[in-house]
Amino acid sequence: MNTVTNSIAFPVLLTMILWAHTAQAQHWTVQNYENIISEIAKHHDELATSANTPGYKLRTPDITNGMVEMSYMFGYDDPQFGINGHMPLLNKFEVVGQDPSWIKYNLHTIDQNKVGTSGSVQTGSPTLPGALNTSNTPWLTKSGEMLDYLNNRTDQWDLGLTPISTSEKNPWRRAAATVGMFYDTTGQNNLNSYANNYIVTFTVDKDAIFRPNGNQSVFGSGMDTAVAADFQWDAAASSWRPDPNFNAPWLSTLNNNLYESNGPKYDTFGEFYTAWWQENLFTESIFPWTGIGYTYDWYYQNKSEWIDLGPGNQPKGAGLSEFLLMPSKSDNVWEIGNIVSVQTTAQYLGDSQAWGAPMQSYSTPEPKSLFMFGTIAIIVIGIKISRQKKPLLCD
Repeated sequence: MNTVTNSIAFPVLLTMILWAHTAQAQHWTVQNYENIISEIAKHHDELATSANTPGYKLRTPDITNGMVEMSYMFGYDDPQFGINGHMPLLNKFEVVGQDPSWIKYNLHTIDQNKVGTSGSVQTGSPTLPGALNTSNTPWLTKSGEMLDYLNNRTDQWDLGLTPISTSEKNPWRRAAATVGMFYDTTGQNNLNSYANNYIVTFTVDKDAIFRPNGNQSVFGSGMDTAVAADFQWDAAASSWRPDPNFNAPWLSTLNNNLYESNGPKYDTFGEFYTAWWQENLFTESIFPWTGIGYTYDWYYQNKSEWIDLGPGNQPKGAGLSEFLLMPSKSDNVWEIGNIVSVQTTAQYLGDSQAWGAPMQSYSTPEPKSLFMFGTIAIIVIGIKISRQKKPLLCD
């Protein structure tokens, strides 16, 4: 009498464990993000523009009484609207026993009393060395554009998921990708990682914004054309930098608004842009910045698709039309006419709850806990299946 054991149980179990591990959104790895940044730096001239994608236009904000309505994605530590920012829009919310990084991601509330009020936003101090070009210069998008963009891509995200979900369709991560941000669901806020879980919409003077591309200006004939600023890849220095002829006398109407870090004004927009570049991106960019006037939507990770048209007849990778809040006034601020709304990403995308439908309490385990729990459950199930299998009896 020979006993034939069930040789398939362990391989199936191993496959299930590997499946559980690879299900943690491999599309959204740090390596993939860094690859996109590198591809843009080395092949900037292949990104989608109006020249190689006929008919493609950038969006232009509508003007009402000299004001434009803009949106800004921000997180807990944002220097503008975060918990200790220039104009805080969040309330502190503490939970005893919770890891601080997890609290930073999820456990605070929006100060709804600020909605409907006026205020101001900083643009960097023109009188302090280096402060002009620091990260507190806000990058904005046209109000409602992110929602329109993602509503053309509803197969890529699932509104019911929470900020810490490791699903490929985490909507918080998908929204962050539209503005070129890396979103870390573990909440550790490492380099390149941001918990930008909020979207504020506000009105600001139309003269406060410019496009970070070859046109710079926002309004007027042809300013919605997707034109690349003049950059080149320096293979010897392994860096992406402005062309030597970058200081063209672009748009003299902007001259009165642009200040050098030591106080005087720049002579041309090109001089300001070069200084900004050297301060932020000269050695190595940590964002997939295009210089064409749109954010890079790093959901699209294949360079060969750059001029292919995707949903909404928009080139793949060409995300939202982007604008910089110009560092213009000597008192370091632009006045906000009105805070139109402050929402979590889930609310912005249409959820009635702030943190996603399944998030019923603040005791949701972190992703690693979820993975370990799932792995243990799979092992237990596998053992039970193995024990239930009866050996085959043969003569």
